[in-house]
Amino acid sequence: QSSARGRSIVNGAEKWLNLHQHKDVEECIRTLQAAGFGVWAAVPPSRSTEDAELPLDRVPFETPTALLFGSEARGVSADALSMCDGRFTVPLSGLSESLNVSVCVAVCVH
Repeated sequence: QSSARGRSIVNGAEKWLNLHQHKDVEECIRTLQAAGFGVWAAVPPSRSTEDAELPLDRVPFETPTALLFGSEARGVSADALSMCDGRFTVPLSGLSESLNVSVCVAVCVH
């Protein structure tokens, strides 16, 4: 089911996409996993060796995969992170510490 807000975000792409609405992110993750999708959460590059995020090019895209992106201010919630099959990051070199979420999505789906 699409909404006016969803239609404006995709600028008419709903003609080629199946849009789904969920009560909350947790319901969305459960639905995707039940349908056989691996759900991977985008996280900023870690400065710690304890975190187990994969670089984007190592996410297992050979199986159905959904990528979860959080808000720029808070990222993916701890509850949603705990439900995901894994975490990934877009490796950055140089001085930049992170990408804004729209740029991150564009890089990931390119």
